[in-house]
Amino acid sequence: MRILLAVSLVALVICSYAQDGQWKGSVGLSLSVSRATKNSEGLDLIFGAQREQGSTKTIVSAAYLFAKQDGATTTDAWFANADQNFALRDVWYGFVALGLRNDRINLLDLRTLIGGGLGYRAIRRSDMNLSLEAGATWVKEDFVGAAGTSTLNGRAGYLFDMALWNGAILKHDLTFLPKLSDFDDYYSIARVVIEQELGGAFTVNLLAIFDYDSTPAPGAKKATSRYILALGKKF
Repeated sequence: MRILLAVSLVALVICSYAQDGQWKGSVGLSLSVSRATKNSEGLDLIFGAQREQGSTKTIVSAAYLFAKQDGATTTDAWFANADQNFALRDVWYGFVALGLRNDRINLLDLRTLIGGGLGYRAIRRSDMNLSLEAGATWVKEDFVGAAGTSTLNGRAGYLFDMALWNGAILKHDLTFLPKLSDFDDYYSIARVVIEQELGGAFTVNLLAIFDYDSTPAPGAKKATSRYILALGKKF
């Protein structure tokens, strides 16, 4: 609940600054309750915003995911990201990125990602964009009941968005972080988002998150996947 309140507070702060018209984004909420052979409850809160000022773009996102089934917690995780890129020359840009992740079910107390590098805008169109990125990232992982790790990793990935039908947009990104001293040790995360405008300031968001840690905490899964369908409010 504390994480939910923290994410909500961040969303409210960004929304308060959105009055100048520079911040644009959405807040989405998903609730589910099932009373059948198995009883389940779920709550997902997602938030995303971006701001462009001159040659600099700032993107922030956060989410809290929680679910129970027959009284047992099956999902309890949150993440927060902040990225900033700045134009260097024509299609080239530099970027810095910060990521924080927690997953109690997979015994991850906190994963901290701090990195940066260079990006190349391979496609720039009104209906489609593709950017390729490469650099380095410091990865620190603290596990529940196990020793943590701290490594310097390479970084490679891409960001893609494309207009679909009327009022709908597809967004997809992938980040691959191999340990520089051992390429068999790596972490990767991919996200796919389809956002459909409902008219006015509301949206329906379908979000899929896939991540893979080749060396997770003892007893935890290497791969996880999460799917969220949420009603959103644009600002």
